[in-house]
Amino acid sequence: MEKLNFKNNIKKYCINGDENCIISVNTTDYAILDRIKKSINIIESLSEEYKDKKINNDDEANEVFVSADLKIREQINYIFNSDVCTSAFGNTNCLSLCDDGSTLFENFINAVVPIIKKDITEAQKKQEKHIERYTSQAKKFSR
Repeated sequence: MEKLNFKNNIKKYCINGDENCIISVNTTDYAILDRIKKSINIIESLSEEYKDKKINNDDEANEVFVSADLKIREQINYIFNSDVCTSAFGNTNCLSLCDDGSTLFENFINAVVPIIKKDITEAQKKQEKHIERYTSQAKKFSR
């Protein structure tokens, strides 16, 4: 079989310095922004759904946390177009609280979104220079 190699801008990140926990993400994928918006809406609707749920005992509470964890992981993996949750959270429920009161998945999203914004901005600047090079050549020929 022949190989086809091209640049796809997939970057690898180790989670919290652990070289065994690696995620691969194309941070300049324009579709990632749309997937983030869609997933945030779904996660917010999950929050509303579970907020009004009557919980009568520990077993029901556990069911809610397990169910919500699975649904949120599904959305996060959808955002990044791959299984990033296994490396990012392991077996820890992504609704687990961090010492600042936020959830584990919120901290993850808050850590990665600025990287995505920065990488997209940098890629756009490079693209502008690339386009400018060709438009300047075209201007020479049109004179």
